[in-house]
Amino acid sequence: MIVLDTNVVSALMRPELNTPVAAWLNRQDFASIRITVVSLHEIAYGVEMAPEGKRKEILRRGFEELRHGEIGEDILLLDPAAAAVAAVVRAAAERATGYCDVPDSLIAGIALAHGATVATRNLAHFKHFGVPLVDPWAAAM
Repeated sequence: MIVLDTNVVSALMRPELNTPVAAWLNRQDFASIRITVVSLHEIAYGVEMAPEGKRKEILRRGFEELRHGEIGEDILLLDPAAAAVAAVVRAAAERATGYCDVPDSLIAGIALAHGATVATRNLAHFKHFGVPLVDPWAAAM
């Protein structure tokens, strides 16, 4: 199973095709691709924070297509097991670096609880969580 980080989901929502990410995704077993409730929150928040106008409407449509499309059918939740794992990896990352992005630790905890790999462009954000990683931008080359 591969869990898409928010930056990958965002790349797939844009009106202009992100060729490297699309090429990488097309090589995956689509049945193994998941997103988390954390990414849904981050994307919804980003849409809400965008200034009113055409761009916000494009983002809103992209978000709705994502939620109601194939990729939005099986969303991984932050259940008690994933929350406990996220707490452990967050503490480890904070001890190692002095900082930890909470949404990233939640995505990592969910992925680890499901035995999944995280697809992200932000490898540095996830490297202290002990979760397997793949960078769709680099893997497409």
